[in-house]
Amino acid sequence: MSNLDVGGYFMTEQDQDAVLGGIMRQYKEQRDLAVKLRAEAKRLGEQLMALGQALSDAPESVAFPGHTISRQLAHEPHQVKEGSLDQQRLKVLVEDYRKAILKRDEGADQLRSMGINLADFQRKAGCG
Repeated sequence: MSNLDVGGYFMTEQDQDAVLGGIMRQYKEQRDLAVKLRAEAKRLGEQLMALGQALSDAPESVAFPGHTISRQLAHEPHQVKEGSLDQQRLKVLVEDYRKAILKRDEGADQLRSMGINLADFQRKAGCG
């Protein structure tokens, strides 16, 4: 990497390396966070799909936390997990995921503008 003139300021190679390292770290952190949040969204989505199927097929079998149902009504009860229907939790999850992918993409754009090949970077960092 050569010395760089950024916005009228001269950056040494050491300064450039520090900036690049920070951008790479932020990109990796946001990418990893987005992966974790997406996995959580998938898990919650699968719970909601199962609940929807139970409501569609046998609404009498749906059991909410703290409530019991008669064996006569529910041969195979579907237990709703505590918090799975928490609208605020779902809203925060979706908002956090959106922020993470926007920051990840911003970091990716910055790395590309600095001549970094993301595929090579991810392969070297062991992150697919």
